[in-house]
Formats: sequence, structure tokens, C-alpha cells
Amino acid sequence: MKHISAPPLILPQVEGNLSDLPIRNGVSRPEEVAFSKPSSGTWEDVTNAEFLAEVRALAKGLMASGIGYLTPSLKLKRNLVMRDYAAEVLALYSGTEERPTGADHVPSAIGTPVR
Repeated sequence: MKHISAPPLILPQVEGNLSDLPIRNGVSRPEEVAFSKPSSGTWEDVTNAEFLAEVRALAKGLMASGIGYLTPSLKLKRNLVMRDYAAEVLALYSGTEERPTGADHVPSAIGTPVR
């Protein structure tokens, strides 16, 4: 059998992850259009800087609302979720309906409920 090889056109990324892209592009090429989104029957361009601002606003909003289950790169902290929601997770997989609810169940990463 004949073996053929060719160098890759694009080298694979060996460090970082997908969440690094908005930061890298927002800083290095802020005015470049990242994508377009539908808006009132037309398409609106979104620049890298605008997208980075939206990503940061979303992350800050989640953190301000007490969601401490995300890392700075927006990955889920599974150990915290399992610590605080073990009963709910187990109920999902076991098929039972017994789940803690209401003000009696406040995960430690969230804090005191707002009344």
C-alpha cells in the first residue's frame, strides 16, 4: 500500500481553549467583524470588541448573581456542583422525584437567598 503524507494547512492549537478566543480576538483585532446576527429583519455586524464586552458582561452577571460554579474561563466547577447539588443530581439519574426545594436548600456557593 502506498503511503502519502502532507503537512497540515493549519497547525493545531496546543495550549488554551475555546474560551480564550474572544479575549485574544477582542484585544488583537477589536474592530474586525466576528460574526453577524439577525436584527429587525436585517443582519447586524458584531465586532470582536463588542463580542468580548458581551461575554464579559454575561460572566460578571453570573458571578454577581451568586453563581460561583464557573471558573474565570467559564468552565463548570463540577466538584462544587456535586457538593451543593448531590441530591438533585442523584435524583436525576435514579429517577426519583425527591429533591430539596425552597429556602431550606441554599447551596453554600450561592449564599443566603434574597427575600
